[in-house]
Amino acid sequence: MKVFFTVIGILISWQTFSQTLKSPILDDYLKSNQSEIMGLKRGFDVKIMKDNQVLYRYQKGNINDDTPILIASASKWLSAAVIMKLVDERKISLDDPLKKFFPNVDQAKAEITIRQLFSHTSGLPGKGTFELVRMNRKSMAKQADEILGKDLDASPGTAFSYGGESMQIAGRIAEIVSKKDFETLFQEEIAKPLGMSKTTFSKNGKTPQVAGGATSTVNDYLKFLEMLANKGVYQQQRILTEQAVAEMLANQIGNHTIIYSPFTQYADLFSGEIKIKYGIGNWREENANGDLLDSSSPGAFGFSPWIDFQHHYYGVFGAFKSMKSVFPVYVGFRDRLNAQLK
Repeated sequence: MKVFFTVIGILISWQTFSQTLKSPILDDYLKSNQSEIMGLKRGFDVKIMKDNQVLYRYQKGNINDDTPILIASASKWLSAAVIMKLVDERKISLDDPLKKFFPNVDQAKAEITIRQLFSHTSGLPGKGTFELVRMNRKSMAKQADEILGKDLDASPGTAFSYGGESMQIAGRIAEIVSKKDFETLFQEEIAKPLGMSKTTFSKNGKTPQVAGGATSTVNDYLKFLEMLANKGVYQQQRILTEQAVAEMLANQIGNHTIIYSPFTQYADLFSGEIKIKYGIGNWREENANGDLLDSSSPGAFGFSPWIDFQHHYYGVFGAFKSMKSVFPVYVGFRDRLNAQLK
């Protein structure tokens, strides 16, 4: 595994202390931006946890803590946990190449690793969301064959191109080594141990879209974040090893060329000298020294989970509207919350 001691140090330093918020400041901000974050479901729900207690909550309209929502790319973090569970069980290594699982893959793709598949550095085409939706009724095995038949956009391990298709290949590898379909694997290894009873990748019988097809709730996802914040432990039960969590949160892309990143258009929203990198299924915000400040996995429909390692809390911005509309409000909310936690 790559060096992950910096992340472990951050996780170990997670401290407990009480904090009194001036909630009206945050309430007023959300009220003033209500039109930007209240979408088709006519509601939104923001919930922040610290020391296993609710630090802040604001709920409006038809979305509450237990309302199932399509979470789009917030699915990537959940899928990453499935991959890291298989690493913990030594069924795979992040550095296993495609040729180990797909003997007939062409030579240009043969050495692509699972690490590259799950950090958007495989060289396979980025974006690709609509292609995966189009293939929803095909098995993951057939989807993998189609995706592997595409030309590379870059040499493996040289560039970052955000998208879902490479992760679908990793999902198929998970099925091969576990001899289970991806939904069953997710439920057995992650969802059920965490009590995420309303989270699924196969709503309406569709083939799981590993990078963007899950449905979840604010409360369910908070359980997942609690596990990560507690170094892989949830309610005294170990779900992932500390090493797996650290590797998931570590910078996996170095200083690769960026072919496509949705964060490019939002760079001006962040205060200070923030660098946006990518781990295994999640974004990491770093300071100039490369220290991890936040990990997150915002989705195209506004559902945005994150862990703040500076201020020792985690939360979910539960919205159902376009990311373009929600994301500036989400970042502005975080800034206002963090200003009270200094």
